[in-house]
Amino acid sequence: MASIFNIFQRSPEGGGEPERPIAFGQSCTWLALKTTDTVQVVKALGLKKAKPCNWTKGLEYSANGLCFVTPPVDGWTLVVSSKQLPLLDGTVGRVYTKRLLERLSITFGEAQYFASYTSINVESWARARHGNVGRIFHRTSILLSINEGNAGEGETTTASAAAVAGLWSVNPLTLWERTEKGMGVAGRLQKV
Repeated sequence: MASIFNIFQRSPEGGGEPERPIAFGQSCTWLALKTTDTVQVVKALGLKKAKPCNWTKGLEYSANGLCFVTPPVDGWTLVVSSKQLPLLDGTVGRVYTKRLLERLSITFGEAQYFASYTSINVESWARARHGNVGRIFHRTSILLSINEGNAGEGETTTASAAAVAGLWSVNPLTLWERTEKGMGVAGRLQKV
């Protein structure tokens, strides 16, 4: 176990030094998983070619087609990507996301999905607990295209994905306020 722990202290492959969290949450899709076990998240996602990296490198990798598994934040581990996690705007994206959340929520107890693409006016969120998806919401521009399950307290149809994430788990736009340094992992997501 010590060797697994050591790979997150410093990346020998140009992944940088541990650093404070960097805010994200616009023009990307992300998951929030109720766990602090980064290694277990990497395994559950089946990340291929996984490599340790800091926040700067991880978010750079996520913008260029990989997933970035963050260090834990307040009991949650976030997984961010701009290309590997689908939008909820079609049947394929919705089915894929539901399966992924069901599977991950069995492993971690709770799994959440968020997407925010301000350039195309998309805000989406979904939540699964213990294998059951209880909430899916997807809005494009001013059109509400999916609204399944009961809205949680404080959740509105005009909210942003980041605001709902703050109600349910961690708002990634506020990560800059954190001081704890850490390393995450970047890699290619395996199909569900």
